[in-house]
Amino acid sequence: ESSSYYFDINPGPAEEIIENNYGGGNICYLIKLDPDGNYLWGKVFNMVRSTSDYVIDLKIGSDNNIYSLMSLTTYTGTTSIQNANIVITKFDPSGNELMVKSIRDLNTTYQSSISPSSFDLDSSNNIFLTGYFIDDIVLNTSNPNLNLSANGWGNYIIKMNSNFDILWSKSYDYLYSLFESIKIRPDNNVNILCSITDQTTSEYSVKLMKINNISSNLIWEKSFQNLIPIAFHI
Repeated sequence: ESSSYYFDINPGPAEEIIENNYGGGNICYLIKLDPDGNYLWGKVFNMVRSTSDYVIDLKIGSDNNIYSLMSLTTYTGTTSIQNANIVITKFDPSGNELMVKSIRDLNTTYQSSISPSSFDLDSSNNIFLTGYFIDDIVLNTSNPNLNLSANGWGNYIIKMNSNFDILWSKSYDYLYSLFESIKIRPDNNVNILCSITDQTTSEYSVKLMKINNISSNLIWEKSFQNLIPIAFHI
């Protein structure tokens, strides 16, 4: 993302200027270059310019399509900016938008906050999303089994198929914790890296979990004391 009011997304001699006079905040963008570093195309997202707008990650699927994960605010066309949405977008290699999924609390009485941390794709381009949320989150108004619930702070995993339909979701009511990263294993099961802070001693610990891709059941978990997670790889 960029917080500049004026920038060029084309690194070559030609220019493709993005100019925005809204005050403060970020603009998210996506640029594709060829193998020699030449500009092919670029996209920008949500010109509202909010500090809640940021890019999480980018993946290339086994279908050669491009999957992006961003947090983007909802702009109603007036001065009202609602809670940030989790936005997953699929593009073809030419930059054409194929599909968009926006995830937010659908509760019409009181909207709670849900935020993304990480996502990954399995070999069938099913999407696995993790992050944190506050209180109860309505993801599906007709299927309460897909909704999220926690006593205050909670973490979640959401699985979607390649059409962005939610297949299952799971809440984890772990206080003072954060699901930092999600990765799909060669067997298509799921690893989650979780950081935990002890509020009494201020010490950090790390939990690594393996989750079943189909059932969402826990297969195993390992804990590491007095460590701060930065990255992990499979």
